[in-house]
Amino acid sequence: MGDWGQQPPPGGYGPPGGAAPPPQGGGYPPQQGGGAFPPQGGAYPPPADMQQSPKMDPLAIVSLVCGVVGLIMVCCCGWLTIPLALAAIGTGAAAVMRINKDPMLTGKGLAFAGIALGALGLIVFVLFLILGVSGQLLSRMQNLR
Repeated sequence: MGDWGQQPPPGGYGPPGGAAPPPQGGGYPPQQGGGAFPPQGGAYPPPADMQQSPKMDPLAIVSLVCGVVGLIMVCCCGWLTIPLALAAIGTGAAAVMRINKDPMLTGKGLAFAGIALGALGLIVFVLFLILGVSGQLLSRMQNLR
């Protein structure tokens, strides 16, 4: 087999076969980038396979979808606007808070758009409600004459 684990012969002879002596400095290759200190930023960057890219917050997407669907529902199914608009505002606010806390999350613009569309849906719903109620009142008042 091999000569694993055997000590060199006494007398300080080098390795057999005329191999080159080990390099000076403990056998370590020279360091790149100026020595033992980390680069200017304070720490070495993680390897390329360990770096994470920013990800879209799913709550921001949910907020935008609820806002758009809620605004569309004002025209055909008015009462469905209320839960959808509230969901858009709530999930948008939660998404903005999460994005502010975690720098790896994106989508603040989508969250703000969902909040705005949810608020707009509520406003349009209330206006339609006021117009509908006032129209009914005016109609009844004309019938009383």
